[in-house]
Amino acid sequence: MFSILKSKKNKGKEYVSCRFLQGGITFMHKAFRVCCSNKLGITFVDNYKGENINWKKIQKERTKIIQNCENGVLPTNCIGCVELEKKIWNDNKLIDDIYINHWDNCNCGCIYCIASEHTQFLQTKKTSGRYYAVYPHIKQLYKKNMVSKNAHIELVGGDLTVLDEADKIINLCLDYGVGRMSFHSSCIYYSQGIERALKEVPTDMDFSLDCGDSNLYKKIKRIDAYDQVINNIKKYLNCSEKASNALIAKYIIV
Repeated sequence: MFSILKSKKNKGKEYVSCRFLQGGITFMHKAFRVCCSNKLGITFVDNYKGENINWKKIQKERTKIIQNCENGVLPTNCIGCVELEKKIWNDNKLIDDIYINHWDNCNCGCIYCIASEHTQFLQTKKTSGRYYAVYPHIKQLYKKNMVSKNAHIELVGGDLTVLDEADKIINLCLDYGVGRMSFHSSCIYYSQGIERALKEVPTDMDFSLDCGDSNLYKKIKRIDAYDQVINNIKKYLNCSEKASNALIAKYIIV
């Protein structure tokens, strides 16, 4: 009987929180946040320009936020967020969701792009993000043993194939161990980093084919690269048996 009571005690109590509040970080263009969800959550550093991050201070602030959640007090910015759920949360104190969304350069020029006012379109060469570099921060996190081996890493963008540090970030995460990786790409250019992820870990990638016709593709994407994309998709599919369940074609209705 006592062992049953003990297990119930260790189980903890249910409270409302989300996976990002518990262990998420998001690198945005000019901010360092807990997430990029519909309510934008907690902003750890605003007007961020890539300066050194005091991870001890960040995690201390996170601990305080979680304690408030346990007492039924949610951050104002999180109220009404779609990510909130009530359950018993694991107290692992490790980062297990990393979203990388600090650049917006792209190799096409989609007519529907919401970043059309500030994005640099039709990039043909790899370039650094014009805000700051993320790779040194991810490397520091791993060296400090702050990232879970089951972490989910997602690269958003922009298109990662024109970000000079993208493959370095992917390889770093794979070298240290990661639970799942997610990517978003036009697939106009091929990524060796994505290929390695498809071979080694659970991976998902949506690619913006947008239509099934090369002429229409040219109108939507403002670049003649339909056949190039199809060839790259075939290459991804052939690199791993798991790839057929990992790739998601995105179509649009205009």
